[in-house]
Amino acid sequence: MSDEDVEETEVFVFNPLPWEREFSGIVPHHAVSVRGVGGDPTASRHFQDRERNYRDVDTLAGDDPGSIYNGQPILPPTSVPGYGYATVSSTDLETSDAWPFDERATVETDRYELTFDRERGGISSWYDHELDCEWVDENADWPAAGFVHERVADDDHERARSLLFRYDEGHDWHISVTGTGDAERGFQSDWNAERTGPERVVRHRVYETPLGYDVRQRLAHPALESDVALRVLVPERGETVIVEASWVMGQTTHPEATYLAFPFELADPSAYVDVGDVAIETGADQLEGSVYDYYTAQRWVEVANDDRGVTVGTPVNPMVQFGDFTFAENAADGAIDEGTVLGWVTNTYWETNFRASQPGLVRARYHLSPHDGSFDEAAAHRRGLEAEFAEPLVQSMEEPAVDDPPLEAETSLLSLPKPPVLVQQLRPANEDDGILHPGGGRDRDGVLLTLHNATDGSRDATVGAGTVSFDQAFRVSYLGGKELEELPIENERVTVALEGRETAVLHLK
Repeated sequence: MSDEDVEETEVFVFNPLPWEREFSGIVPHHAVSVRGVGGDPTASRHFQDRERNYRDVDTLAGDDPGSIYNGQPILPPTSVPGYGYATVSSTDLETSDAWPFDERATVETDRYELTFDRERGGISSWYDHELDCEWVDENADWPAAGFVHERVADDDHERARSLLFRYDEGHDWHISVTGTGDAERGFQSDWNAERTGPERVVRHRVYETPLGYDVRQRLAHPALESDVALRVLVPERGETVIVEASWVMGQTTHPEATYLAFPFELADPSAYVDVGDVAIETGADQLEGSVYDYYTAQRWVEVANDDRGVTVGTPVNPMVQFGDFTFAENAADGAIDEGTVLGWVTNTYWETNFRASQPGLVRARYHLSPHDGSFDEAAAHRRGLEAEFAEPLVQSMEEPAVDDPPLEAETSLLSLPKPPVLVQQLRPANEDDGILHPGGGRDRDGVLLTLHNATDGSRDATVGAGTVSFDQAFRVSYLGGKELEELPIENERVTVALEGRETAVLHLK
């Protein structure tokens, strides 16, 4: 970005995760061109969270622009310390009003070669140069990132949802609801589904940007109120391919669902799900009688065998199916035969007190990270967290208070543990606990830090001072209201022992 575009300013780039990361991407316009007046120095913050949403809507309304990003500032690859920040001059940001596009089918980086399906949409081939393998199952019915619309095939049934789930006549539903006895489940595993992909690819454009390839397709499907706006980001550096999609659902009350399919080429795979910072292997780690037909993830899911696998970050859409379309199958176990992950974006299958239709704008985003070797829970947690905090967190330094006292160019605020010890929460200790109880905690100083050991064995977790220092450390009750023990501080570091799968809260004063 040249001096002619904007007066030189400094911006923060913040990294909320405990390890050093390289960030790049769009910078909110008002973090650079500060809006408001001196009496309201926070005005530039107000619009930033909404800018991305407007960009999504723009991909659906009218024609796409001839070039992308429309002159928005772009942060070049920038290393930021763990749980810290770096400062960047606005003159170091990049921009372009005329990144050209073409309609090539194949894009290639040092790591990957991807070929896009220009008839059905999505990715028909994904070759990994580093691991020397193909990631897309060529025998699958759908391409990778392929849009799928699913519906109950019977249009004339007076109660179509009963074709998916119903109790037999005479069934005592009290037994099923309360779990006080054995009962048959009501899933109808032989329901007839109609599944269709896009009718055609309306548009296919490949933009070559300083950050990698930005591939955009518009896919026409008659069941939707708009085209599917599909976007695939192939990084110039790094392992993670990001798939985004958005579309508008209509007002039909007939039961329907939408998916993005990811048929990965994996022999003898197993599936894993992040359930509240605990990894489960489907089937093997579930209680008898659990539903194996679909899963809800916290941050990630994975399919892997002994040789390789793919972690799928799920920062927006938590529901998935594995192996094949399995809703209402009433599966007896969680084993899978194929490495397919189905991102289950919407459905109107349950009979609930929600409306029978699901109209409006829908967004989906998945972060695909291939890796060598078998499943590694700590690595999966790391990839899931990076998917959740993928975009640069950028803020202007023009607010008067930020330079008093003067700040270093880059630093860590605290040295925090890394996976397999997870930082679940870090908050001011003088905030309310979020639960109505006497005392609250407003008289406490410092911060409360919640740590979780995501392994079955014991671990030592160490927290060190950075720009933020502390002179007392206590292990406290889960809500922080009761001190359990004081922890010794040595060389501005405190260590707490965690048993397998244990969670602990520290109060750092």
